[in-house]
Amino acid sequence: MSVAFFDVDETLITVKSMFAFLRHWLAERGDDGGEYARITDEIKQLAAAGTPREEINRHYYRLYRGVEYAALEESGKRWFDAFAADGAPFYLDTLEALRAHRDSGVRTVLLSGSFAPAIAPVAAAAAAPTGCRDCRLAQTPRPRRRRERHRTLRRSKSGVRMVKRLYDLTPTTQGPLYPPSEIVDADGNFLVVGFLNEAEPDGTVTRRWGRAVVAADTPLSAHNYPMVFAPDQLPNAGEVVRRSYPFHEVPIPDLRPEDGRKLTEPVTLGRWLEARGTVEVAIGDDEHHAEFHFELSGLIPDSLYTIMSLRSGDLNPAAPTRPGPLGVPNVFITGADGTATYRATLPNPFPDPATPGANRVISVIVLWQSYQQNYGGAIGHFGLGGDIHAQLKLPTPTFEEFRTRP
Repeated sequence: MSVAFFDVDETLITVKSMFAFLRHWLAERGDDGGEYARITDEIKQLAAAGTPREEINRHYYRLYRGVEYAALEESGKRWFDAFAADGAPFYLDTLEALRAHRDSGVRTVLLSGSFAPAIAPVAAAAAAPTGCRDCRLAQTPRPRRRRERHRTLRRSKSGVRMVKRLYDLTPTTQGPLYPPSEIVDADGNFLVVGFLNEAEPDGTVTRRWGRAVVAADTPLSAHNYPMVFAPDQLPNAGEVVRRSYPFHEVPIPDLRPEDGRKLTEPVTLGRWLEARGTVEVAIGDDEHHAEFHFELSGLIPDSLYTIMSLRSGDLNPAAPTRPGPLGVPNVFITGADGTATYRATLPNPFPDPATPGANRVISVIVLWQSYQQNYGGAIGHFGLGGDIHAQLKLPTPTFEEFRTRP
């Protein structure tokens, strides 16, 4: 029998279950957060002092000494119900992989250093059996937010090279980490589906993929991103002030009622996150260019989109390069069912990183054009939620395996 093993914490679910359960357990007993902070501070101090992980785990589990096991089980169910009610307990790609294995007859097993009262409701929701009473901590790295589903190699004068690979794209509301997202709700709160920075009980800061609502009045650090996205078309973009609009009410330039706006219904967050897509990257025979082929679904129907190429130099804080389109013309229109395809060929997108001035493509981002306009060699006039909105992307730097040449 085939068996597929899945790590749970921050791989299948978006949190560390031991600490999420503890916070819930204490809150049910009247804690306002102070006791939780005290306990996690103790754990941080133990970790900083080099205490073995086994002893830290014993320190944690002694917190429940004398508690009836049934009480822990019932509290675990209530914890997960509340966690799931917040809307995003699972990483979607990991959950889909688990269920695909299960549906194909492969036994799926969850691994965790946590304990059954916290893991059993996760397993029930994911429809996977668990033997967590006998589990040991699985040192499983957090999965990349991409799945390479097939790959092709070629032997050349410089050795064996990767020449084709298919990647899954991830639904998101976030381009960079600031602003928190490129979508807000009716009250101006940022709706984040993307990377969240969090302080861990052991004192470290981690970045995980998840969901959050950032209040409109939250003080946000002013960023120092000086980019002008369309320098020939709108060099003074930073001086333009516009109000926010619902997606279906964006004032498209020169649009008249009789012209027939196609998007007339509100776009909900749930609808936005139905987007799915893949990108296949193939290196040409001469190794001078690469072709990108996208298959997309679940997008806003009958709408204008663009695809942005993110390059390594775009993230250089000292002298960032301008993010640009992946191919020109750089737009496509979705069908009535929200599906689309897109193809682009770029010259030398993956130069050797050791080459002086190498500015490799490291990610691609599918962007909805809220003003339904094409901007030539620019992805938009304003970017960052102003007139483009990230809906699908490769969240982490990718394409390391590829090399092209001038």
